[in-house]
Amino acid sequence: MRVALVFDMEGAAHIGAVEETLPNFVEYWQSGRSKLTDDIVAATHGLLDGGASEVVVVSHHGAGSVPWPNVLVERLPAG
Repeated sequence: MRVALVFDMEGAAHIGAVEETLPNFVEYWQSGRSKLTDDIVAATHGLLDGGASEVVVVSHHGAGSVPWPNVLVERLPAG
């Protein structure tokens, strides 16, 4: 089973300030991206453990059209 995991940064756990969601603020680079990645990694592990054969991670942050590097892709699990 292939699953699409669509996310938007403002919905990530522990995002406490708008500055963590916008790349023109230092908080985005220092903590926001890491918090978002933690959520994506946890959700991906749950989906794979639950039977998904593949998880496609789709960014909708910035309406999905802005190439903001909001996920630390090196931390994503295989699959």
